[in-house]
Amino acid sequence: MKNKYEGQRCFIIGNGPSLTPEILDRLIDERTFAVNRIAKIFDRTEWRPTFYVGVTDAIFDGRHRGDILEGIRSSDTAICWGRYREIPATHSIKHIIYVNCSHDEDARSDQAKDEWWSDDVAERLDKFGVSVFPALQLAVYFGFTTIYLIGCDGNYTPPSNGKDNSHFDNAYRPFDVAPNYDYEELNKALLRAHEIAETAAKRRGVKIYNCSPISAITAHERVDLEAVL
Repeated sequence: MKNKYEGQRCFIIGNGPSLTPEILDRLIDERTFAVNRIAKIFDRTEWRPTFYVGVTDAIFDGRHRGDILEGIRSSDTAICWGRYREIPATHSIKHIIYVNCSHDEDARSDQAKDEWWSDDVAERLDKFGVSVFPALQLAVYFGFTTIYLIGCDGNYTPPSNGKDNSHFDNAYRPFDVAPNYDYEELNKALLRAHEIAETAAKRRGVKIYNCSPISAITAHERVDLEAVL
C-alpha cells in the first residue's frame, strides 16, 4: 500500500455533528477513510468508505461492536489494530490488514511528541488522541498528497439530557460507560494530535485541509467544501 495513491487526493471522515448523509453522498466516487461508528449513518446514504480504520478499543464493548464490524465489512480495505484478532467475528473478513499500534493505552496531551507520528505504518501505527490521527498516518503512507477532513469538529462535550451532541447521531455513544470522563483532556489530546499531523504532513510535502465550518481544530488550513467538490 505504500505510495500506491501517490499524488492523489482523499477525504478523511470524522464523526462530528457537521457530518451529514448529503455530504457523504457526494463522496461516492472519492477515496475516503472512515472510523469508529460511522455505520450508524449507513441507513441514510449509499456511500461506503474505501478504507476503514479500526483502532478503538470500543470494539470490546458490545454496544459498539456491531457498528464497528459493519464499518469494517463495508470498506474495500480495513486497517485494524492487531488486538481485533481477539474478536471471532473478524476472522471471516478477508480484507483486514492488521497493524501494530503504539500508545494503545491512554496518553495525555502534555506527553505527546512529534515523533509519535509514524512514517512507517507497516512497523507501527500510533493511536494517540483520536482515530483520525492514525487515519492521517495511513493516508500519508499510502501516498495521498492532498487530504481533506470532513466532520472533524472537535470540541467534545458531556451529554445533555442523555443525548450525545458531539457526534452526527445523538445516540452515537452510551455515556454511562464513563460518567466522569475528562472532556477537557480529550479535547486537548485531539488538538495536539492534529498539530503533530500538520507538522509531519508539511515535512512530507502533504497538504491537509479542514472542511468543517464549525471545527475547533485550528492546526490545518480551512477550505470550503463546496469549493473542493
